[in-house]
Amino acid sequence: MLSKDLCERIWHCHREIDAGLALLVEVEKIAAENIKRRQQGDAEQGITDKFGRDQHLQLGVPTSDNSHRLYSVSFELAMPVIRAHISNKKAELTELNEVAKLEMSV
Repeated sequence: MLSKDLCERIWHCHREIDAGLALLVEVEKIAAENIKRRQQGDAEQGITDKFGRDQHLQLGVPTSDNSHRLYSVSFELAMPVIRAHISNKKAELTELNEVAKLEMSV
């Protein structure tokens, strides 16, 4: 039988992969729209919230009240980071699958 900890780690990998793929689709769509606008001579449009306000991509480490955060992270930088995160989680999932095989054989 698989341990609860291993099942949680496998689930977390699947969740991160799914969320990363969905985020990547959104970011790529907005980046493609921005390229199209640029080619037409229009102003780029970033991400807007439900109220139509411009929002920027952020990267942060929530360590405390004084967390470190980068604002206005570009789409060009965000996409490779998201892809790397997805790849990292897929590699971790592959390792966890091997651990699961070992647990099941005991």
